[in-house]
Amino acid sequence: MGFPTPNWCFELSSVYAIVLLLLYVSARDSTIPLTYSRMFDNWGGVRDLFLRAQAPVSWPALNAQLWCPEGIHSSQQCQCFADYYNNTYWPEVLSSGLVSPQPPSNASAVLAAQGQKHATGIIEACLRLRPSWRKDSCGDFCRVHLATPVILACVYMSILFSGVAYYRSAAMRAVRCYVPPLLGAATIGLHLALDRTGGIIGTLSVLSVMLESFYLGPHPPWKSETFWSYHRFFLGALAVWAAVTHQARDVYLVMSYTLLSFCAGFTTYIVSLIKQGSPSQHSGAVCLHLYVGVVAVIACFILLLQQNWYLSSPLWSSVVSPFALMAGFCQCLSQAPFGRLPLPVNLTITITLLTVSFAAVVVDLTGGGV
Repeated sequence: MGFPTPNWCFELSSVYAIVLLLLYVSARDSTIPLTYSRMFDNWGGVRDLFLRAQAPVSWPALNAQLWCPEGIHSSQQCQCFADYYNNTYWPEVLSSGLVSPQPPSNASAVLAAQGQKHATGIIEACLRLRPSWRKDSCGDFCRVHLATPVILACVYMSILFSGVAYYRSAAMRAVRCYVPPLLGAATIGLHLALDRTGGIIGTLSVLSVMLESFYLGPHPPWKSETFWSYHRFFLGALAVWAAVTHQARDVYLVMSYTLLSFCAGFTTYIVSLIKQGSPSQHSGAVCLHLYVGVVAVIACFILLLQQNWYLSSPLWSSVVSPFALMAGFCQCLSQAPFGRLPLPVNLTITITLLTVSFAAVVVDLTGGGV
């Protein structure tokens, strides 16, 4: 059968995208919510508790305002809150007689004065110490459907490879012309309609690829330029997929996955351009420096991936996604400063990775996971 051609890449990716979009619409229970970490910031609640108290503040009332799930052991700041209450605030309450059987006649004035003093005092005493953290959800904006990363990878390929696909048939030329923008528009519309603000980032990425295809033009001078341009977007989509199918559910961590992967792909793309004499004369020294950067980024990513590995995941996607991503990184490493894999081999690897990824998502969304 030989190596896959750009025509194959365009056709298969378009079919994959259509199938996954249908599953995206029908399998809405496969949306993965993301979280983000917040350090303690309820200083307003602590301050108001002292200022508005109608009686001496009790420790349970104060503790309800704090983020100390493990008590004073949660953080240095939690220990400070307990120390301030037990050693500063409560001894002063006892000495003022506010909790005695016969409180002073000016109890309300004393309570107000203490509230003013300790509302500021507890903040000044504990603000600078290491705080406790908690996980919060940012709602619709921070969620990713299981199919979305692979949908995006397929749509990226359909849009970019339509420019290097060649057909003699007028019907297929029309398909090549109209299907990619229709897929892009459908992907944008469905994600904004079903995921609402969660579809914004995916929408922006599709628009970026459309702009990239316009920049490359209808007939790019080198098919390899189209391939490496696609590869950086492909790595970014696989990185999101690898993150959310394992334990990297923090929105900032997902962004780290994506940026590191895109950076590796982008740097490799620049190496490929320089090797072709565009945008400047070929320079082995520049390529070597960029290649070292690619190796450093990939090394950082491997450490990041290992820290968030979830061995017992019930999804085929969690098995395929990291290996597909690492195979994509190996393609980056194959673009050595003084050698490269032939383009047909890279096309074979990429379309194989996309096919396996497509199959894994289809199995998971149709209820056939591991």
